[in-house]
Amino acid sequence: MAAEFLERADERLEIVTATSASEGMARLRSDSIDCVVSDYDMPETDGIALLEEVRAEFGELPFILYTGKGTEEVASEAISTGVTDYLQKKTGTEQYAVLRHRIVNAVDRYRTHHALEVNKQRFRTLVEESTDAIFIVGPDGTFEFVTPAVERVLGYEAGDLIGRNGFDDIHPDDRERVQERFLALVDDADDAAEVEYRYRHADDHWVWIEARGRNLLQDDVIEGIVVYARDVTDRHQREEQMERQERILETLGDAVYALDAEGRITALNDRAEELLGYSREELVGEPVSVVLSDEDVEKGTSTINELLAAGGNGVGTFEEVIRTADGDTIECAVHVTVLQDDDGTFLGSAGVVRNISDRKQQEEKLNRLRRRSQLLMNTETREETARVATEAADDIIGAPLSGVHFVTDDGTRLEAVSLVEDVHEVFDETPGYDRAAEEGSRAALVWGVFDRGAPLHIDDTTAYPSLEEATPTRSVIIHPIGDHGVFIVSSPEPNAFDETDEALVEILSSSLTSAMDRVDREQRLRERERRLERLHDATLELMGAETQQEIAERAVTAGEDILGFPIVLVRLYDEERGGLVPVAQNDSLEDVLPERPVFTAEGTSLNWEAYEAGEVRLYEDVGEIDRAFDADTALENLMVLPLGEYGTIAAGETSPAAFDENDLYLARILASETEAALQRADRETELRHQQTALERQNERLNEFAGIVSHDLRNPLAVAKGRIGLAMEESDSEHLPPIVTALDRMDQIIDRTLTLARQGQVVGETEPVALADLVKGCWLNIEADAATLTLADPPTVLADPERLPHLFENLFRNAVEHGGQSVGIEVGGLPDGFYVEDDGPGIPEADRSLAFKVGYSTSETGTGLGLGIVREIAEAHGWRLSVAEGSAGGARFEFIGVDLVAE
Repeated sequence: MAAEFLERADERLEIVTATSASEGMARLRSDSIDCVVSDYDMPETDGIALLEEVRAEFGELPFILYTGKGTEEVASEAISTGVTDYLQKKTGTEQYAVLRHRIVNAVDRYRTHHALEVNKQRFRTLVEESTDAIFIVGPDGTFEFVTPAVERVLGYEAGDLIGRNGFDDIHPDDRERVQERFLALVDDADDAAEVEYRYRHADDHWVWIEARGRNLLQDDVIEGIVVYARDVTDRHQREEQMERQERILETLGDAVYALDAEGRITALNDRAEELLGYSREELVGEPVSVVLSDEDVEKGTSTINELLAAGGNGVGTFEEVIRTADGDTIECAVHVTVLQDDDGTFLGSAGVVRNISDRKQQEEKLNRLRRRSQLLMNTETREETARVATEAADDIIGAPLSGVHFVTDDGTRLEAVSLVEDVHEVFDETPGYDRAAEEGSRAALVWGVFDRGAPLHIDDTTAYPSLEEATPTRSVIIHPIGDHGVFIVSSPEPNAFDETDEALVEILSSSLTSAMDRVDREQRLRERERRLERLHDATLELMGAETQQEIAERAVTAGEDILGFPIVLVRLYDEERGGLVPVAQNDSLEDVLPERPVFTAEGTSLNWEAYEAGEVRLYEDVGEIDRAFDADTALENLMVLPLGEYGTIAAGETSPAAFDENDLYLARILASETEAALQRADRETELRHQQTALERQNERLNEFAGIVSHDLRNPLAVAKGRIGLAMEESDSEHLPPIVTALDRMDQIIDRTLTLARQGQVVGETEPVALADLVKGCWLNIEADAATLTLADPPTVLADPERLPHLFENLFRNAVEHGGQSVGIEVGGLPDGFYVEDDGPGIPEADRSLAFKVGYSTSETGTGLGLGIVREIAEAHGWRLSVAEGSAGGARFEFIGVDLVAE
């Protein structure tokens, strides 16, 4: 039928069928098949096995699993095996249209992929003949294809580079630059790049490579970044030589001097005259100490001596402070070389001097800013953080009209939090900026910086005629500080800030933003910890509540007083009423929700949705939810948390976006603890019922024990006494069997009393070392020839008064059935212990009866010993089973035991 519908639906389809997997494989080998459609359940195999066979022999031939057995397990296994598509059978003919569509798409993709493989082979043939090395590189920089020309360019055979990351062998100084350009190329499909860098040759030297790349990641043939590379090392060497010559010429723009061997000035260039404020005539012939301190003269002398010791080659560098003709001082960097004749005689020195005062000032500012940034990382409040930043702006950047402005909670105003003291002297009132300010105003300008998140630098505010308000500020840098507000760095002087100051403001603003994020985060954490501590105390009260009503009321109190939720309501499921019934709420609820119906599955309650789904639901705009409430309500936000099977706890707010992550986190804890308290109350109620039943049972057992002890032991004692007298008077052969029978009755009474008493619950448990306990029990066994083996028995949690009866009864049972020379072994299990003997064992057919009271395979057994063992095990909550031991005897296993680590 499927074949019929498919051929009707698409004349391109020619369907051949096979009624078994083996027949299908034969058709695949003999016919030209474009796609396989297979069921899953088949007589001799299944669809997954057939898929594996097809993949092994026919590669990626399209294979569609079309089956009625639509389980996730089958689908997952099919996908992992490499199925092309997976389709579940349905009723109706529409499914064949879907199947036809899947077949056509699968074949088209397969043919396209095959054609691409052919084109790739042609591409490789062409590029392998290129004179330049051509690479195809993946988006992570890995070589996927390399032409043979790479051996001429880089010295590697093509196969050596496949799979290798191209960035690994780029010179460390060039790597970051090349990676940035490469990533930009990867991100832009229309981009083309050209870059030069040094690459490690196979012979372990650096060669300069000129690389041109194109992004062809989306090209069905290339699917990568194409890079054309050529060796331009010779060109770079020529360029470097030219650059060295240019640098020599460029140094003539700095101050240049020459000294003779005695340290007297012999020559100066024009720039040196300008720097020092002296003319050549004033300095030539004078010692260099005219413009240098003794300490700096010594620096120069030491540097020259070091150069001479090294053969007179190279350049020495040091820093010095020059005294100008005006008495000022200038910090300078000096590059000096020695002058020698052909015989190596020292003639003097020459040097280039560069003014580094500005750089030193910048370094000093950066160091001071670094120290202030460290202070920012240790602030504790928003106000303290803002104050450190404004003081830094004034002290380091020289911005006496600076301040930090934070966005108010309602988002309508940027309010000043910290201002430099000078601001109060020049502004009539504390600056603040309303969001609703008119366009073109100072406030609108500041808000524009905050909204765009991009800084603004104004060299002179008078160039902004649209700023209608008069302002003492002439230079200003306005910088956003994340979502906290803006940092305004300003001065009453125009053009007060240069590029260095702008960079310093950028660094300071970044540090301020990070510090504000940290302070806010720490404050939220401290608040959460404070509320969490109080919530912990409240949960202790929850656990002390005895009824569901009391638990619900305490949960409401905790939600209101500790978590700060203005509206809290607990609903518990009432089976009789079939829904969630309100049982506890705070007083504020009356004003918001005067009517609180019972919510059932028949309605559209938000509470019921959360309860039924077992998931926390957060509704941030209740008014927009049509099904939320039948009547109008001021409620804006609603958080509903399920209490397991018991009900829900709901928290509400009348303001928008009221709940944050901390609220949700703490509310989950409250809900979890409330659910745990309800579970505990249920368990305690059930335990009270069980305790009452056990008490009644124990009363009956004690009554039974009393009857046995009083009504049977007294006549038995009389009988024993009479038979003793009779044996003194007569030696009748009938008397000894009577004595044996009476002793047997006495033994039965003892075991019956023990069994009755063992039916009680266990007392306090404590760690009991079975090795020591078993040795003590063994001393009470009357069987001198019997042997006991301990196979590392564990320490268990048990009642030490009850547990000995278990082992003594097992040992007596083994002696009764295995004889006086029986061997017994006690050992440990992963979750318990075992006791086994080498006696005759218990027949498999009788093992289900072994623990039944009265059952025994021994003529002298009472049938009560194993019953006592079972009662003690069950009283501890252990599971007991019997099996065949390693030597053919009986093996008793106790599992579910609480083990104690040694």
